Amino acid sequence: MYGGQYPQAQYRPHPAHQAPGFPPPPPPPRSGLSPLAIVLIVLAGVFVLGTGSCILLGGLVLLGAQAEDDAANAGATSTAPSSNVASKGAVPTTPPSTLAPTTETPAAGDSHDDGDPAKAKSAPSNAGTDGRTKYMCNATGWVRVCGFANVCSNQLVSGMGVGYDRMSASMMAKNACENMARIKGGGGVCTVACSVAK
Repeated sequence: MYGGQYPQAQYRPHPAHQAPGFPPPPPPPRSGLSPLAIVLIVLAGVFVLGTGSCILLGGLVLLGAQAEDDAANAGATSTAPSSNVASKGAVPTTPPSTLAPTTETPAAGDSHDDGDPAKAKSAPSNAGTDGRTKYMCNATGWVRVCGFANVCSNQLVSGMGVGYDRMSASMMAKNACENMARIKGGGGVCTVACSVAK
C-alpha cells in the first residue's frame, strides 16, 4: 500500500528527547503514600492496639485482685459481731473462754457461801433467768462468686441462730447461712457449731 515503505510519522527508532543507547526515563512519581509509609502506619497501629489491650487487661486483673481483697476483708469482718446485732434482737457472740462452765467449788470459809450446798449445786451455771438452757449456733461456709470478666473469688457466708432448743437454733443458723449464699449467687454447704449461751 505504501510501496514497501513505512510512513515517516509511524517510524520512531527512539524518542526525540532521548539519545540512542540510553535506557528509557523512569515513570513519573505516583501520588499517594509509599509502601514503606503504609507498612510503618500499620505497624504503629498494631503497636498502639497491643499496648492498649495490655493496659486494659492489666486494669481488669487489678480490679479482680482488688475485688478479691475486698471479699476477703468483708469475710473477715462479717464473722465479728457488729454493734447493731443486739438492736435486731440477736444475742451477740461471747468469747469461747467464757462459755465453759466453772467446776470450782468455793472454800468453806468464803463469805458468799450461805452454808446450803444443795441450793448451790441445784442452780445451773448456764441457765437463763427462767432456768432453761439457751443455745447459740453459728454457721459458716464458702461460696464462689464470679463477677466482671469471669473474675471469681471465694467469699465467706455466715448465719446465726439462738434458741432454747439446740436443733431449732442450729437449723436457724444453717438456713441463714444458706440464704446468704443464695443471695450472693451460689450454693454452699454451711457448717454449724453450737454453744451454750449465758
